[in-house]
Amino acid sequence: MPIYFFHIRDGDTVILDEEGAEFADTVAASEEARASASDLASELVREGHYSLSSQVELTDEDGAVLFIVPLKLFISRH
Repeated sequence: MPIYFFHIRDGDTVILDEEGAEFADTVAASEEARASASDLASELVREGHYSLSSQVELTDEDGAVLFIVPLKLFISRH
């Protein structure tokens, strides 16, 4: 199974997912990226440390960005 990575970007700052996770395909990985972004947005709002420019970037093993989920999509719901 392919390995996908979920990096967190806020402007020029990137927190790299060093381990990644296996998913059957990009669709399954993108669903996890959405769920992770929602969870992260909730956590950051509770802590009062959110940024509207933060996003989760889904990449493949070669580092190509496949999917981007802006956290502001979820922050506006809180």
